[in-house]
Amino acid sequence: MSDSPAIESSPGVKSADPKRANRLLSRVLGTLLPVAARSGALLAFILGANIMFAYKPFIQMERNDFALYDYAAQAILRGDIPYRDFVDGKAPGAWYISAASMAVARKLGFRDIDGVRFMEVMMGGIFIALIFLVAKDVLDSSLSALVACSIPLISTRFILSVIGGTQPKLPMAIFGLLTLLLIKRDRPFAAGFCSMLSCLCWQPGLLFTGVAILVLSRYLTSWRDRRALRVAAGAALPLAVFILYFYFNGALGDLWSWTITYNHSVYVWEMARSLREVLRDFKDVAIELFESASAFLLLTVAGFVICIVERIKKNLRSLTSTYAPSESFRDAVLISPLIYIGFCFAHPPGYEDFIPLIPFVGIFTAWFLPIANRFVSSKIPANSVIHPLRRIEVLSIVLLLLIVPAARRHGKSYRVGSNNTLRAQDRQFSIVSDLLGPEDKIYCHRGLELLVLLNKPNLNRYVMLDRGKDSYLDSTLPGGFAAVLEQIESEAPKVVVITQLGHISHRDEIRSWLEEHYEPLPLRPEYDRVLQNFDKVYVRKAAGNER
Repeated sequence: MSDSPAIESSPGVKSADPKRANRLLSRVLGTLLPVAARSGALLAFILGANIMFAYKPFIQMERNDFALYDYAAQAILRGDIPYRDFVDGKAPGAWYISAASMAVARKLGFRDIDGVRFMEVMMGGIFIALIFLVAKDVLDSSLSALVACSIPLISTRFILSVIGGTQPKLPMAIFGLLTLLLIKRDRPFAAGFCSMLSCLCWQPGLLFTGVAILVLSRYLTSWRDRRALRVAAGAALPLAVFILYFYFNGALGDLWSWTITYNHSVYVWEMARSLREVLRDFKDVAIELFESASAFLLLTVAGFVICIVERIKKNLRSLTSTYAPSESFRDAVLISPLIYIGFCFAHPPGYEDFIPLIPFVGIFTAWFLPIANRFVSSKIPANSVIHPLRRIEVLSIVLLLLIVPAARRHGKSYRVGSNNTLRAQDRQFSIVSDLLGPEDKIYCHRGLELLVLLNKPNLNRYVMLDRGKDSYLDSTLPGGFAAVLEQIESEAPKVVVITQLGHISHRDEIRSWLEEHYEPLPLRPEYDRVLQNFDKVYVRKAAGNER
């Protein structure tokens, strides 16, 4: 006879039967877990694309950097070669992806930007699916991986940074995640290939090549299995094709000048800030990105620190053992965001700059689930209703039931003001297009929304003169920056659009030229909202009226 005291039940109330509850829970989870394991990536893709479509990508205004990259894609379709015919400091991979989507859209009778935005939503869904796959390999749990990939969908600003037009950071991050997955699957050549594609979409993607070589060579100490050498060979293939393409198109020198020399000698120093400023901006942007869900960021940081401790202990214990691809993969997942954060010290972070970090926010937040499970298990008796091995799965389901409906509510409640739609922008830009004849030319410094919507080329290749580009031209061109103004004036553009003139070092020369040859275009009040980011729209003075 047992000496343990009997537990009395209240009258009329049946005691919970832990065995029966566990059997019922096992049946439910037995149904959900195989679905999550087999179709989790597909579910993640559908969920991501569905929520992104809820933000109405096809009626959003064309704006800011989206317009710059959409213009680059249109220029490629006109036969232009990046850097030779239009200038920017980023690698061109994303522009070619958008050019392909525009070509398909034209064949189907849609607008260029409709094709790009549909493609961006599809890539956004792929991005969410890849987060699921990486998280599943890291966490060894399909339900926890679904939590990890659903967390980014809470952020309205993240989604708006994806769906508005060409976004180089998105394919850079997609190819980076593919690199991590290929490291796990022990396919070093393919990992190197994808890592270089990441770099060719945006230069910081080179970090994935470096990380792959680093972890597969066991931190540069083991080369016998040739994994690291195969990564280098895989990366060299697309790089060689890329270089040959620009060489045979007579643009290799321009490519080097704008993607390497300018960034190294001018851009980095132009954007340099103190450590305090970097940390403050990083914190502010991160909090604004997730708004009311910014508490996840605390879990991310804590999960990241715990991961570092776990990996250091694991690596110290396995110094003399074989380094499996799974260990290389976990190290790569840890090191990649660290290197990218270091890059942000030389590049002021915006919402779109967090896209490569978004997967790790979800992964390291979900890393807390087994920790929470261990804590709960230590507080709850082993014979409780929920078996200890099932608690983490139940916790994952509870989080999904909180996160996914919240993300859908954000999408359904999002509204685009009637004056901020693409249709309104088309209508309001017509005041400029009505002034232009078939042979009239336009010069834009930024303000490329106009060129994209009218599908017109800029007068010359200098579509952006800020961030030190004007000073770089002044030091490298014969005749300096004055030669740029002389070339523009020789073409006598009918319309000149100047935006963010305050960020140009040679703004006084530009203002003097404008005052001599141009006059501001009078805008009706209803146009002010769309043109509010433009300093001025200028029209050529009639002959004889120039100063």
